[in-house]
Amino acid sequence: KGNYVGEADITNLLFDFYPWNTELSGNGNKVLAHIQADNIDTTISVDKWQAYFLHNLPTGKPKITLTLVDKDGNKINGPMTEVTREFTLALEEPLPQ
Repeated sequence: KGNYVGEADITNLLFDFYPWNTELSGNGNKVLAHIQADNIDTTISVDKWQAYFLHNLPTGKPKITLTLVDKDGNKINGPMTEVTREFTLALEEPLPQ
């Protein structure tokens, strides 16, 4: 979350999270990362807790929603099982409104 300005800061964005009170695996719980930006609307399934990089997202206000799901893809109910973060990417100041 936050503002990122300049090509060096927006080309490769660190995407990291902490799975609280669960473990992720290929045949167990996963995190679905729904990424929305200009001309991008995609979901990736994450089954390993590690840092990832998002490459070449368009400038603007991308949004990522993380949802904890079970092995069948059903959302797990509970506190903090879904979170959305919006951030701003710009090549230069001023930032888009």
